[in-house]
Amino acid sequence: MTSYREPRASVMTGPRRASRPRRSLALALLLAATTATFAIADGAPPRLVRYSLADGLSQATVLSILHDSRGFVWLGTEDGLNRFDGETFRVYRQDPSDPSSLPAGFIRALAEDADGNLWVGTEGGGVARWDSVTDRFVRYRRGSRGAAPHLADEYVQALLVDRGGRVWVGLREAGLERLDPVSGKVTHFGRGPASAAGLSDDRVTALVESGDGSIWVGTRSGLDRLDPREGTVRSYEVGAVRALFEDRSGGLWIGHQADGLTRLDRSTGELVRYRHDARDATSLSNDHVRALAEDGHGRLWVGTHAGLDLLELESGSFAHLGGGDGLGGVAVVSLHRDRKDGIWIGTNLAGLARWDGRQPAVVHHRVADGTAGDQAAADIVTSFAEDHEGGIWVGTYGAGVMRVDRAGSTTLRLRRDAQAAAATLSDDRVMALLADRGGSLWIGTRKGGLNRYEAASGRFTSYRHEPDNPHGLGADGIMSLYEDAAGVVWVGTFGGGLGRLDPRTGRLRSYRHDPANPESLSSDRVTCVLEAPDGLLWVGTDGGGLNLLDPVTGKSRSYRHQPGEPSSLPADTVLALHRDAHGSLWVGTRGGGLARMTAGGEEPGFRVYTERDGLPNAVVYAIRPDFDGGLWMSTNNGLSRFDPATGEFANFGVRHGLQAAEFNFGASLRGRSGELYFGGINGYNAFQPAELLRLAAQPPATSLVHQQAAAAPMPGVAGLQGVESRSLATARDDSAGAESDSGAASHPSS
Repeated sequence: MTSYREPRASVMTGPRRASRPRRSLALALLLAATTATFAIADGAPPRLVRYSLADGLSQATVLSILHDSRGFVWLGTEDGLNRFDGETFRVYRQDPSDPSSLPAGFIRALAEDADGNLWVGTEGGGVARWDSVTDRFVRYRRGSRGAAPHLADEYVQALLVDRGGRVWVGLREAGLERLDPVSGKVTHFGRGPASAAGLSDDRVTALVESGDGSIWVGTRSGLDRLDPREGTVRSYEVGAVRALFEDRSGGLWIGHQADGLTRLDRSTGELVRYRHDARDATSLSNDHVRALAEDGHGRLWVGTHAGLDLLELESGSFAHLGGGDGLGGVAVVSLHRDRKDGIWIGTNLAGLARWDGRQPAVVHHRVADGTAGDQAAADIVTSFAEDHEGGIWVGTYGAGVMRVDRAGSTTLRLRRDAQAAAATLSDDRVMALLADRGGSLWIGTRKGGLNRYEAASGRFTSYRHEPDNPHGLGADGIMSLYEDAAGVVWVGTFGGGLGRLDPRTGRLRSYRHDPANPESLSSDRVTCVLEAPDGLLWVGTDGGGLNLLDPVTGKSRSYRHQPGEPSSLPADTVLALHRDAHGSLWVGTRGGGLARMTAGGEEPGFRVYTERDGLPNAVVYAIRPDFDGGLWMSTNNGLSRFDPATGEFANFGVRHGLQAAEFNFGASLRGRSGELYFGGINGYNAFQPAELLRLAAQPPATSLVHQQAAAAPMPGVAGLQGVESRSLATARDDSAGAESDSGAASHPSS
């Protein structure tokens, strides 16, 4: 046994200067030194899906994880072995009366052999081999040296199946065993004279096989390199080892019990150490490192006693998964990369999580306004508009308007300047946006009236309520904006009715509610407007139901909710209007769900869809169509796609990348390319509908279960669903249908 010193060791407690800048996929997770949290590109948080006892997990501490060749994810806990097919958990436990059951329920280690058999290392029950054909366990227990096969101890800490199919078993206090499953021969490695080669310590904690066939053994005293061909051991004095991992470049990573993280360059012998530094937010979060994994971009994931870190090798900086994701401060005890480049995260007492490494179909943007104090206001997105150049204008509740490019980067900001109010935005609380055909951007605000912005000149024109002016704006609170076929801008106000504004003359005409006139508008709070084919206007209101207005005569016919009448409008607050390619009128309401106006007899009625039909929430804030005729709706419980042909809903939640479950009234847009935008309380989402349907329908974790089901039928296999859905229609890429939608703003309020 030889001793190894550290001739070229360095300690890393913070960022290391790179020799040259690098732009690569390794930077897709952006390091934020100020907050020490990490996010994927475009400001989106890592897509974490959490699993707990409520989902069927047998116990909340997940000590070992393995994604097998059939697609199952196996989880070793302190109370049972779990097999997860992406939808349900099947739990294996010890049955004292059944010798073919699991020998113990405390599972420390998992490994798979070339035949698809699972090897399970237990506390107190030795090793068990799960037979994939019989669904039974074969036990390998402690026995005398004359018995075969046998183990020196039954407390297993680590398992490894090498390229030759031999099983290496690291024991808690009895060294290392090598088991040949074919012959049953067991070879012992330890400190004592009975071992084939001497280890530095019999307390084995971790195992890994390197590219050259060497077996690296982590112990409580250090690191050993075992050459199976020569039967020799070389020891490295690196401190107590808790985890081992070999990266794609052949570097060996060592997680220590109390000494942080070390990388050993096997070609040069160089050791680089990373330690926690309380003064540096980008240092390792804790010096107790429990688990290591590498993702498809070459980034190192580090599970510590204080949470999960991500190391960016070039800078030497660590980003930390924050408390907002539910893992901040939680001890991470196991990590595993699956075949879809997802990272499975096992915790101590906080269950299981999975980070989805695929490019999200739904991109989450947060609108950075350049002023840290206003970030919360910038995150509340209320409205959208697309200009002639394809730029997207985003309205916020408190941070003005931003023009962003397709990647979500801000290219222009419009804000209120109190020193030059006449030449700037009148109110930073933007409620509605409209980019008209003439190139003007119309901006409706909370209390600052209506603004017209000319991008070419940078000039603002303001329209305000004047009590003595019968041709002025009805109120300074703007709820919605809409342009009709003639280029007239319709302005829905809060408390001032509906305004008709001719952009050429600047003249306004108001349509108001008159309690003495039943043919007047039913409410002065106008939430949305939509032109009918005959030139009449559908007008949605807050509390007054739906109106069909004749702009020439000013006469209006109202549709209201009638208690006890199921074919009436389901609620009197209308938040969204849409006319589909077949001429049907769709109405989104607050509390009444989705309604389609139906013809029949003398009085049109409404077919209503609520949670009973699959809608995730009865508050429908916006309706936008896709090219296949599907209707996408934002709600207080995620996004939903409705297929009018089948009557089926496909629902999408935060796990699909949404900014939050709650969205905002009227904050939606369908771009010319068909891309959909929906704004909410934490930024906005942008996506191509067909792409979201395609990716969401794919199982995110265990697709091989489906691919191999016919070839290798397994008991208890269920199809993994990536989207909550009653039925999900196949998306097509052809362009069909038409759009005619209302424009609106955030939550109706006074």
